[in-house]
Amino acid sequence: MALLGVQSLIYGVDDLATAARFYDDFGLQASARSATGFDYILEDGSTVLLRANHDAALPPRFTE
Repeated sequence: MALLGVQSLIYGVDDLATAARFYDDFGLQASARSATGFDYILEDGSTVLLRANHDAALPPRFTE
Protein backbone atom coordinates (compact mmCIF):
# COMPACT_ATOMS: atom_id res chain seq x y z
CA MET A 1 0.00 0.00 0.00
CA ALA A 2 1.49 3.32 -1.08
CA LEU A 3 0.98 6.52 0.88
CA LEU A 4 0.04 9.31 -1.50
CA GLY A 5 -0.51 12.18 0.92
CA VAL A 6 -2.48 13.45 3.86
CA GLN A 7 -6.23 13.12 3.42
CA SER A 8 -7.34 15.00 6.52
CA LEU A 9 -6.01 16.85 9.55
CA ILE A 10 -8.04 17.54 12.67
CA TYR A 11 -6.83 20.35 14.92
CA GLY A 12 -8.10 20.84 18.44
CA VAL A 13 -7.81 24.58 19.13
CA ASP A 14 -8.34 26.86 22.11
CA ASP A 15 -10.11 29.59 20.12
CA LEU A 16 -12.18 28.45 17.12
CA ALA A 17 -12.86 31.96 15.83
CA THR A 18 -9.17 32.93 15.81
CA ALA A 19 -8.12 29.66 14.17
CA ALA A 20 -10.83 30.00 11.51
CA ARG A 21 -9.77 33.59 10.82
CA PHE A 22 -6.20 32.35 10.20
CA TYR A 23 -7.38 29.87 7.55
CA ASP A 24 -9.78 32.43 6.05
CA ASP A 25 -6.96 34.99 5.83
CA PHE A 26 -4.74 32.31 4.27
CA GLY A 27 -7.29 32.08 1.48
CA LEU A 28 -9.11 28.85 2.27
CA GLN A 29 -12.89 28.67 1.99
CA ALA A 30 -14.80 26.93 4.77
CA SER A 31 -17.12 24.23 3.45
CA ALA A 32 -18.93 24.04 6.81
CA ARG A 33 -19.18 26.37 9.80
CA SER A 34 -20.94 25.59 13.05
CA ALA A 35 -20.66 26.20 16.77
CA THR A 36 -18.64 22.97 17.07
CA GLY A 37 -16.09 23.64 14.34
CA PHE A 38 -15.02 24.63 10.87
CA ASP A 39 -14.27 22.39 7.89
CA TYR A 40 -11.97 23.44 5.06
CA ILE A 41 -11.50 21.57 1.78
CA LEU A 42 -8.24 22.17 -0.06
CA GLU A 43 -7.83 22.14 -3.85
CA ASP A 44 -6.47 18.57 -3.81
CA GLY A 45 -9.54 17.33 -1.93
CA SER A 46 -7.85 16.98 1.46
CA THR A 47 -9.50 18.54 4.48
CA VAL A 48 -8.54 20.58 7.53
CA LEU A 49 -11.01 20.32 10.40
CA LEU A 50 -10.95 22.71 13.34
CA ARG A 51 -12.56 21.63 16.60
CA ALA A 52 -12.54 23.04 20.13
CA ASN A 53 -9.94 21.43 22.41
CA HIS A 54 -12.67 20.28 24.78
CA ASP A 55 -14.69 18.51 22.03
CA ALA A 56 -15.36 14.98 23.31
CA ALA A 57 -15.33 13.68 19.71
CA LEU A 58 -11.61 14.41 19.37
CA PRO A 59 -9.22 11.48 19.73
CA PRO A 60 -6.90 11.48 22.74
CA ARG A 61 -3.99 13.92 22.57
CA PHE A 62 -0.68 12.65 21.29
CA THR A 63 2.07 13.10 23.86
CA GLU A 64 5.64 11.90 23.96
